[in-house]
Amino acid sequence: MVSKGIFLLITFLLLISHCPVGSQLMESVSVLENSELGTVVYDLREGLLRILDPGQLANVTVYAGQQDLFWPFALKDLRIIVARPLDREAICEKQRAFDLSQYLSGALNGGDCPIYHCCQLLHINVVVSPTSPTQVFFIRVAVQDLNDNPPTFPHLESPFATIPEDLPVGERIPLPEAIDIDSRPFGVMDYRIARWIQGNASHFQLNTMTDQEDEEVNMKTGHPYLSVVHPLDRETEEVYEFVLEAIDGGQGDGESPFTGSVGILIRVRDVNDNAPEFDEKAYSAVVQENTLPRRVLQFKVADMDAGENGRVFLSIFDPTHKANNLFRVSLQNTLPPPEALNRYSQSRRTPGSFYTASVHLLEYPDAEQLPPRLKFHITATDNGQPPLSSRAEVNVDIINVNDQAPNIVFLREGKRLTSSRLALPEVITVPESIVVEVHVTDSDSNLGQLSCSVTSEMDAFRLIEVHPFSNGGDSAATVLSNFRHSIPSSSTFSSSSSFLFPSYRQFTLRTKVNLDRETKAAYMSLLSTKNERTMDTVLHMQKRLHLMLRPGGTKDKRQEWELFVVADNDSAKPLTRNASLHVSISDINDETPRFEHTAYQGHVRENQANAPVTHLSPSPTLCVTDADIGRNALITFSLKEAPEKAGKGHPLNASTRDTSDVGYFRIDPRSGRLWTVTALDAEEDAPGEHKYVFYVVATDDGVPERRSSSALVTVLVDDVNDNPPTFEHYTYNFENAKEVH
Repeated sequence: MVSKGIFLLITFLLLISHCPVGSQLMESVSVLENSELGTVVYDLREGLLRILDPGQLANVTVYAGQQDLFWPFALKDLRIIVARPLDREAICEKQRAFDLSQYLSGALNGGDCPIYHCCQLLHINVVVSPTSPTQVFFIRVAVQDLNDNPPTFPHLESPFATIPEDLPVGERIPLPEAIDIDSRPFGVMDYRIARWIQGNASHFQLNTMTDQEDEEVNMKTGHPYLSVVHPLDRETEEVYEFVLEAIDGGQGDGESPFTGSVGILIRVRDVNDNAPEFDEKAYSAVVQENTLPRRVLQFKVADMDAGENGRVFLSIFDPTHKANNLFRVSLQNTLPPPEALNRYSQSRRTPGSFYTASVHLLEYPDAEQLPPRLKFHITATDNGQPPLSSRAEVNVDIINVNDQAPNIVFLREGKRLTSSRLALPEVITVPESIVVEVHVTDSDSNLGQLSCSVTSEMDAFRLIEVHPFSNGGDSAATVLSNFRHSIPSSSTFSSSSSFLFPSYRQFTLRTKVNLDRETKAAYMSLLSTKNERTMDTVLHMQKRLHLMLRPGGTKDKRQEWELFVVADNDSAKPLTRNASLHVSISDINDETPRFEHTAYQGHVRENQANAPVTHLSPSPTLCVTDADIGRNALITFSLKEAPEKAGKGHPLNASTRDTSDVGYFRIDPRSGRLWTVTALDAEEDAPGEHKYVFYVVATDDGVPERRSSSALVTVLVDDVNDNPPTFEHYTYNFENAKEVH
């Protein structure tokens, strides 16, 4: 059942058991023009489940190859949706702009675009896991046309035509053709005269004429024209004015068709009964881009009238105005050909007017701004009363030359980098992680003529081209061969079919090792591309790789390396574009603060409040280092009680202090300097116990986890002579016994 929303016609060409997991998945879906925003065009889960395990689908990452070329569609929750107003005619323009089938092989066979549809090729990258290769999927979306555009006529001068009064009955007067940019079923189907304004309508009959040899004409209803059905008399009717209306094919469901109209004025004047004639109906020429030849085209024009009626003027007729801005035509009188002289030698009538005409270039043609074939008409108009005119078709092929350097774009997860700098987290970035995607384009070279090379840290990074249908390691020829063998014989695959292709070549820059900031802080990657003017296709590229390492420095001493990898193929004058990418490693808190020594001993004088602890040994200060940087290396000092001093009654706590040793001291959290909290009295402790033992803890401010280490500090209280000698008792009695002899 077909609804006015969206319907899917899905043809699977790649989901075959013989295809590897990394192979290309090609889907063909159809969507109705002007579908509502948010309409689901295709659910990628259906295709992914055919090549992935259900467990892999939960962790898969899917993103558009390049969002600029993905519009008007977008990816959301593994679904392709309509994200912008969907206009088939805009898709048609994009399809014509990016159809590279004349340069590339059939590796991306998706079949012909359905008739009356316009197709867009959506590039989707699939990464099953952070270390797995990128898998490229191309979803072809065919946009079905709606009748949403009325016929339109070009702007007309007034009068549109001037005809001689002796125009024979049955003669045809060409009328302007209407253009309907919708597809053929909704294109112009008929013409009619909506209203006569002036003149006798019975003198003319409206008809259409088709040229079966002209494919463009076959897509329309034909050339409208007026047939003269009664003799004309200028003295009776000088002006005929009417409204010509074009009618399109309608929607086909009962809705009224669209119409377009134009006012046409035809003037009848006195006889000038010969129009200029070209020696050919159509002319062809070839012009190479960026050249200015002396003459593009030369031809003959003749008018059998004489005098003013035979004086001819040439003009260029091109609705796009491209030919008017690029070419000019010149005209020069010439002698009649011998056959004309012989024909009129026995009569008094002059043989007419004969001219040699030339087409010249006004400026250098730019193939990037012009279509490959420029089609226009040259109109020859005489100076008779009224003037008569005729037209000849001109086709000029613009030959492209290599005058544009390739363009390099860095992307991460399908989004273009806003600068040439990129930060990667150390340690977390495991080997084979994607750093960036590199898209290489060239406006005047096909993809098979491009080569890409990288100048980077060879020990840490590598550049890999992502071939369509491949798992990242196969050549394009091998991939195409495997793809063709995987297609069942009943499929409609044909090597002669026309295809849709991506407009760029994709590479990925991946890591080769765990990135450790403490080993190297930054990497500079210089990427260069060359476009090569060669006849090799994408399946027959012959590349030579040259590795060159700049001398100087070692890994342990240098902050940046530049390693040049140049890829080239046979080309006389390739154009090159360089792009640099600065990759820095962002620090994570993977290093613990470390004291210079595990234990320290210091001294403090008794009887002094806020007395500093001095004479630290084995070093005069508490020295702590942290190999991290920034917040991860911001150290805070604190004190912690030593376990052996935790409880009363312990041998080291014989002084029976009410406060633990750590309670008598304070420490500066930044500098690590130690002071006493109160004045210490060496005499309060038992003999030999003039010391305090505790830990100094150094803690960094890292995230998500802080790291710390400690050192044991012993502080000895230096005794001062602050107590006089005392007797144990205030009085002593001595008895001296008298010696008895």
